[in-house]
Amino acid sequence: MKLMRLMIAALCLFPTMTIAFDFRFPVTEMAAHERDHTWNLTSDQQYAQITLDCMSFLNELQFYQWDSKGELELKEGLFLYHDECQAIAERIYQDVSLAGKPQCLQIQKSPLWIDFSDLEKDCTLDQRK
Repeated sequence: MKLMRLMIAALCLFPTMTIAFDFRFPVTEMAAHERDHTWNLTSDQQYAQITLDCMSFLNELQFYQWDSKGELELKEGLFLYHDECQAIAERIYQDVSLAGKPQCLQIQKSPLWIDFSDLEKDCTLDQRK
């Protein structure tokens, strides 16, 4: 919740601020992982698997692709504070799992900025740099 309050405060203070996101992708499903407090996020973008891990010592959003041997390979990971990880999980659970409404997850790495949008146009193309 602290993350959401910071985002709302920033939007109130800087309503015309634009952000160049490092990751922008739609989340259409959230499935339980074999570990507690870890989920596989389904997206129709370039990643074979996206895992939101809020259980490990280091919370992380992990992006996987298939390698030449047909095995999943971690391509990039984004470390999160525990409250950031929980806020992402809660938002996706409420909007995607319960309400059935896909969300566009938008992330800037430095400084860390996490945003959501339910507008399809925001996620039509992956804007990863």
